[in-house]
Amino acid sequence: MNSSKAPSILVTASGGPLHSAGGRQLFDHVWHEVLEYLGSARSWENRREFSNYFVRGWVRPDKLPPGESFQFTTEWFDFFRELSNSRQFGDIKIAGALYRDWIFLEKYQESCILKCREAEEVSR
Repeated sequence: MNSSKAPSILVTASGGPLHSAGGRQLFDHVWHEVLEYLGSARSWENRREFSNYFVRGWVRPDKLPPGESFQFTTEWFDFFRELSNSRQFGDIKIAGALYRDWIFLEKYQESCILKCREAEEVSR
């Protein structure tokens, strides 16, 4: 699938658009916000862990700066909490991550498959 043909629309828990853009644009939006946050010299407990994922082309929202001082974190978790609570997709917790494009998602999935295969071989 071509990432330029797969739009990403993220809606806030209140129903308004958080950001409506292609995957790269949303990723870059968060990237710019993170850069601004770094310039503020505020504390960020998960900064190193965030960086480990970020260099692989994806954002783990639980590693973003704390929501009290980083609006995107709050809106992200509010959105997925409301989606989970709606039970629209069953009685499950729904979570998400943000990949810059399909290449990074595919690389991550490939590494997970390899780890599963290795674990399966070890257990034999």
